[in-house]
Amino acid sequence: PSYDVDESPSWSPSGAQLHWTRLRDMTGDDGRDLRCTGHGYCNRAGAAFSLMVVNISAPTGMDSIQPVAAVSTPREIFRDWHYGSPASGTAGYGRRGTIWVDESELLFGTETSGFVHVVAAPTGGDVKSGTARVRDLTPLLCDNQQWLAHDGALFVTHNCDNVDSLGVAKIDIKLGGPSR
Repeated sequence: PSYDVDESPSWSPSGAQLHWTRLRDMTGDDGRDLRCTGHGYCNRAGAAFSLMVVNISAPTGMDSIQPVAAVSTPREIFRDWHYGSPASGTAGYGRRGTIWVDESELLFGTETSGFVHVVAAPTGGDVKSGTARVRDLTPLLCDNQQWLAHDGALFVTHNCDNVDSLGVAKIDIKLGGPSR
């Protein structure tokens, strides 16, 4: 029970996992955003969010007339906020949408460097246990505006070559290394 909001569910390619975005209620006792204190994010930060994943096994039995599936405890695989410390700066970019690479990774946008980057988070990790790690697929200091994944490649529009125009890069999701 909380004031958090869950949105944008999506199934993994096999249907064995479900991902969703959890918008976090960051309102403190004084009514202000908890991320405001000491770092100036008041009314400028996007929604605080977490990426959540749950495993769902195939139905194995019946409960009256309904099949029964086993559902694991939800795991928080990425968090863009921290109580009592500065926001990480993702400013809601994970809400642009997440993309399943395969059963093991989700792609999403983050702005922790001051530029919008596309990162991959392992779906088997867990923020609370300290096993969640992200890989930055677009590490150059430039903005990546739109992205999509197809056949093991990430296609990104970016301003890495010229701040006043956009280019397109194709990046191997497993190996990295953009090409124009």
